[in-house]
Amino acid sequence: MATARRWRHHSTAAIALLAMAAVLFAAPPARAAAPDAPGTPTGVVGDGQVALSWTVPASDGGTAITGYRVQASTDGTSYADQAGCTGLGVVLTCTATGLTNGTSYTFKVAATNGTQGLYSAASSSLMPVGAPTAPQAVVVTGGDGSVTVAWSAPSSNGGSAITGYTATAYDATSGGSSQGSCTTTAATTCTISSLTNGTTHYVEVTATNSLGTGPASTRVSAVAGGTASAPRSVAAVRGDGTITVNWLAPSSDGGSAVTGYIANAYTSTSSSATSVGSCTTTGLECTISGVTNGTVYYVSVAAVTAIRTGSSSSRVTVSAAGAPSAPRSVTATRGDGYAAVSWSVPLSLGGSRISRYLVRAYSAATEGTLVTTCEPTTAKPLSCNIGPLPNGSTYYIDVVAYNAIGLATASEPRVSVTTAATPGVPMNVLAVQVGSRVDVSWRVPAADGGLPISEYIASAHSLQTGGVVLGTCTTKGDLCSITGLKNVPAYVDVVAVTPAGRSQPSSPRVRVLLYDPPDQVQDIAGSPDDRSLEVTWQPPANDGRKAITSYRASAWDAAEAGAEAGDCVVGVNPAKPGPASAGSQSRIGCTIKGLRPGATYFLQVEVTTIVDTVESTPRVAVSLKNGKASVPRRVSLLPGDHLIAVVGSVPATDGGSAITKYLARAWSQQKGGEILAECSRPAKAAESQFACPLSDLDNFEPYWVEVAAVTSLGTGAWTERASMEPQPSAPGAPRGVRVEEREGSLRVSWLPPLFNGGYDVRSYEARAYATDATGAKVSTTPVTQCTVKVPAQSCVLSGFTEGQYLRVDVMAENTVGRGSASAQVDATMVPSVPAAPEKVGAAPSSDGIAVRWSAPVGTGALPILGYRAKAIAPGPQGRVLAACETESTSCRLKVPSDKVA
Repeated sequence: MATARRWRHHSTAAIALLAMAAVLFAAPPARAAAPDAPGTPTGVVGDGQVALSWTVPASDGGTAITGYRVQASTDGTSYADQAGCTGLGVVLTCTATGLTNGTSYTFKVAATNGTQGLYSAASSSLMPVGAPTAPQAVVVTGGDGSVTVAWSAPSSNGGSAITGYTATAYDATSGGSSQGSCTTTAATTCTISSLTNGTTHYVEVTATNSLGTGPASTRVSAVAGGTASAPRSVAAVRGDGTITVNWLAPSSDGGSAVTGYIANAYTSTSSSATSVGSCTTTGLECTISGVTNGTVYYVSVAAVTAIRTGSSSSRVTVSAAGAPSAPRSVTATRGDGYAAVSWSVPLSLGGSRISRYLVRAYSAATEGTLVTTCEPTTAKPLSCNIGPLPNGSTYYIDVVAYNAIGLATASEPRVSVTTAATPGVPMNVLAVQVGSRVDVSWRVPAADGGLPISEYIASAHSLQTGGVVLGTCTTKGDLCSITGLKNVPAYVDVVAVTPAGRSQPSSPRVRVLLYDPPDQVQDIAGSPDDRSLEVTWQPPANDGRKAITSYRASAWDAAEAGAEAGDCVVGVNPAKPGPASAGSQSRIGCTIKGLRPGATYFLQVEVTTIVDTVESTPRVAVSLKNGKASVPRRVSLLPGDHLIAVVGSVPATDGGSAITKYLARAWSQQKGGEILAECSRPAKAAESQFACPLSDLDNFEPYWVEVAAVTSLGTGAWTERASMEPQPSAPGAPRGVRVEEREGSLRVSWLPPLFNGGYDVRSYEARAYATDATGAKVSTTPVTQCTVKVPAQSCVLSGFTEGQYLRVDVMAENTVGRGSASAQVDATMVPSVPAAPEKVGAAPSSDGIAVRWSAPVGTGALPILGYRAKAIAPGPQGRVLAACETESTSCRLKVPSDKVA
């Protein structure tokens, strides 16, 4: 068994050795057959390359193909290996690189299996193509909100016709954001719009063909912006061999800031004319030099921006140089030793700028002596004050204009002016109240300033200094009267007026204490007799704080055109208050005699104080026929608790018989009806008013009331019935309110109201209100008040100052409450004044009247500072003829001898 195995082993080895020997010593094999040609290659062109592919040969020649060889040719004849397709293995594709775009190539391929086979048929012509190169020579020009881009075609179109270009604007030299773009197909220029003026943009251009878009050109910058408009208001003025041009900035800078201006001068208006001179500036004025004085030029100006030079202005004509025309509108205003001269520029400047003005003053209208000159300052180029010129003389003035060429023209005719100062202050001013006016007199100023005084103005002021003007008067003489002043202190000064102006006011102002006229008398009544009328009345409530001196009653005949038929007078002692004094509730009167029996007269009563006389209005008609009394006047009904008080005043006439009583009746209805209550009140001759209470009435029920006066001839006419409802009420207003000033305080007194409202009056309150100088604006809140209990009928208001404007009223109070206030009484605090000097004596002298007196008994609680004596002409006007002031008790009035009686 083992022998057999060894046999098999050795046998196998022997066979192997024999086989090896056979190989080693066999004959060489035959050469392999070449493969067939591969299929014709096809290709896909690219940028500088062609991607080729082919198919395997039909036969590999019996030996496996080991690789392929590709060759390229540009003429179809000469072929060579092509980069990208060499050293190929067993592949059926390759990409030929390094080709020239736009050049046609043919390709063929051969297979090898150790033996290179035949080349395939040449491929169809294949032309590689790519994107074009960057456009060249890019130029960018700024426009209004745009830039215009121009360029040249790329050096290579990449083998394919360029189909378009794109220009893009960026906000940076590299990268950045696109601000806009424009495209073209064949043109090498386009405009990028909608850009921001004044902004720098960076533009690049790319070209595109069928293969794609090529690289961008280098970016080129430009500023978007339009052309600046023409400068405005161009003006040109000649100098000596120069033209100075000025202007205003253009209305539009085109989107780019103006960096400067250029002005050009031409000798023609033709657009083709060449500039013969220019100047540049960054401001609004420049001067063109080197021009000829006698030549006409035409000047224009253009603005320059970073983009371009803007539009030129219209050309302005610059005339040949000559003398300017004369200054116009020359005026000369007098001053104190000088004249203020002003003028307007000449109509023609002679083609040049005015370099200076000269003002000349002469002694005559033509020729004459040159007195002095002046030139204006830069601050006031059209005026100057020429002097010194002595006051009171007339001077003749002209103005000469010189231009930059040195030529001059004077104004004509010369303007005349008389220099003068304002007048001095009027002296020795006196102000005196005469009736309802204030007479002001003075002496002429010491100097009139060189011109006659044309008038004087006297003014009354509300304060010693400052304040408001209360009234004025004007005169050419030395006396005038100020009217319309109120019951307040006034302070008077005077100014003198000449053509040179007003003087300073006289100082200090003269104080005048003004008093109002009295009120009218009240309740005039006439009692007729056969040939006379007894006229009675109640004194006025207010005498204007100047005591009443007299009353005058007059009768006017109704049948004889209102002629005055007679009068009677009641004298009053102002030093002794009594029934005839203001505020009295008594009636006074007098009898007018010599009248016609049976005639009708109109009655009027005048009341006179030292200030004024006031007539009563309207006049009261009375017949001299005996009969019954007329109806009571001013009847009013006042409600009370279960009563109605009938209050009235005397009838206009008693019919010739004295009134004995008044009757009042309360009816159930307006007409007819039933008498529900009656009252009777005896008449008192000394009283103007009466009150008659109708009692035992039902509260809040209506009653109809009438009243009549009764005389010995019977009951007079009844008033028309009036309605009223009884009810508890406050008292009526107190009567006869009087105010007495007592150095910073006011003593207020009054009479009880006619009606107490059905309850006893318990107290009174007096109140003081502040008001203005006119009395038109009275405060609603009292500044002070005083209260007293019945039976007192006076109290004192204090704490006032001199010149304080006041109004005072009084109210009564009962259980129901306060009644209505009395009418307000003027209580303005005027300074206390001294009493009149005593023992006044006057004697004629050679130069007027010598006056002597004694000091007054009362000084008004203040020391006397001085005295003023006046000589007053007789007559109603009472003109002041002369006055003197002194601290002693004598002075001399310089009255003309023909005026001394």
